[in-house]
Amino acid sequence: MSNCPDKNPLQREGLSQFQRALAALQPDYIKVDERTITDLMAFAAAYAKDTQVRFFDLTGSPDNGETWTDLMNYEKQFNTNDILQELNSRSDFPPHFALFLCFLKLFFNAQNDINTLTKRHLDFYYKDVLQLSNNAPVADRVHIVF
Repeated sequence: MSNCPDKNPLQREGLSQFQRALAALQPDYIKVDERTITDLMAFAAAYAKDTQVRFFDLTGSPDNGETWTDLMNYEKQFNTNDILQELNSRSDFPPHFALFLCFLKLFFNAQNDINTLTKRHLDFYYKDVLQLSNNAPVADRVHIVF
């Protein structure tokens, strides 16, 4: 019997039901807002360079030579590779930039809330609209052939 080249045809490597679940079908697979703090800071720096955004001096008159670039240019203040580590370790930010960083941290609360929208929508649809309930768990069964 040890010389037999054929393996048992009924022996298979199977997957459990949890292993067959596709990641793309999970509610948190794609986030509504996937931007990171680095992305938001880069957007602010790029937006500050826009010539359509006017800079006003302390007297309230528009200053045609100035832009927001110096105020929002974070690359001068941070090492872009370790930006999150520097944000947590430093406390010597200029006041305008500290206010911007506070806004970003508060923005992440709203971002985390909106990223749960998909799951909340699915729960509402299946539980409230269709009024479906979860089935009770069923023990596994095995058929053995001798």
